[in-house]
Order: sequence, then C-alpha cells, then structure tokens
Amino acid sequence: MEVFRSICPLRNELHLEIASVIKKGTVEWYKATVAHFKPDEGALEEQLRRLVLVVDAACVDVHRAQTVYNKLFCSSVKVDFFSISYRQLEKLVADDVSVTMEKVCGTLEQEGSRLTHNMGETLFELYISLKTLKHFREYLPLKDAKMLALMGFHNWFKTSIHKWLQIVHQKSCDRIRRAVEEDQ
Repeated sequence: MEVFRSICPLRNELHLEIASVIKKGTVEWYKATVAHFKPDEGALEEQLRRLVLVVDAACVDVHRAQTVYNKLFCSSVKVDFFSISYRQLEKLVADDVSVTMEKVCGTLEQEGSRLTHNMGETLFELYISLKTLKHFREYLPLKDAKMLALMGFHNWFKTSIHKWLQIVHQKSCDRIRRAVEEDQ
C-alpha cells in the first residue's frame, strides 16, 4: 500500500512483515505448548504420551489456521496464513518427534528391552496424530507441499510395527473369544 511505503520507507513490504510475524508467532506458540506439556520429562513412555498431546495441539492449531485464520488473512492482507504456519509447525513437530523416536529406537534395540503393550499403544497414537498433521498438507499450494519434514515419518515407527500387529492379534483373539462365550 502506498501509505505503508510512505510512512515506513525502510521497511519490507507489508505482506513480508506479516509473514515474518506469523512465523515468529507460530514458533512462540509451539514453544509455549511444549513448555505446558513438558514432553522431555518423565520416563520414555510418559514422554511419548506428552508428545502425543503436543502433536494433537498442533493439529488443532493447524485446523484452526486452515478453517478460520487463513480466510481472514487472505481476504484482508493477501497473506496465506495457513501455508506459513503449517510449514513452520510441521518442521518444529518433526524435529521434536524425530529426536524422541531416536531415543525409543535406541532403547528398543538394547538387549533385553521390549516394547510394552502401553508403549506400543502410545506409539500408535503418536503415529495417528502425525498422520493427521501430515494430512493437512493437502491444503497447501503445490509449490509448498514438496519437501516437508514429515514426508517419511512412517520410517520412525518401523521397530514398532511388529508389536502393533501383536497387539491387534491379541485384541482380536480376545474379542473373538468373548463373542463365542457370549454366543453360547
């Protein structure tokens, strides 16, 4: 806008300033969310549970960015709020989850260490939450949808797949057994 250029001649264009503020605000929001849930505290299983809460909060924020804020920003200042905030959050979440998953894989690879039933379920919840977050990339423009940090997130869970299948098998057998007992 001409008024902005004349009042602030040494500043970037308004949409660049707004994009910068959105990035900064997204990082601050994420840090506050991490500080609230404290996913670095407690035993590894507790860390995973808290990390699921962080990823779920990020999903809620991304959904709100896509359904509410993006329309406001696009119509008033022609800035794609969703794309900016999603790419920022996706990167922050991917960094934190990859660090935690390295700990999990390191722990599981140690001799005698086994994946517990509860940890297997928590890992599955984390996987589903990450999948939900990754699903929002469909709303990005094609140029922004490439080379995202969560592209290969499923590889972080390779060590967990066998346990998940065991859990599903065990629950299926229990349900079938209960159904047969009740049917008699």
